[in-house]
Amino acid sequence: MAEVHPNVLLVEGKQEVRVIPALIEANGINWGTRTNPVVYLRDYDGYHKIVDSDVIATESQASRLSALGIMIDADDNPQGKVSDKLV
Repeated sequence: MAEVHPNVLLVEGKQEVRVIPALIEANGINWGTRTNPVVYLRDYDGYHKIVDSDVIATESQASRLSALGIMIDADDNPQGKVSDKLV
């Protein structure tokens, strides 16, 4: 079962899980601890998994969820990735 956290950020991969905490701390925001971070990062191992409408619906309905974010990298055709899913 996935961890319950009020703030969740869905990310494409393990690289984001390593980089995002460092970026947050570099901008003066306390990341928290490993067991109680400011936001829980959930790795979905790829773009196609993270943008699946069932995944997003399930994540957004989690109990005690206050905020849900989705981060998509800009490595390959970022405009195409976003516009395909916003239609």
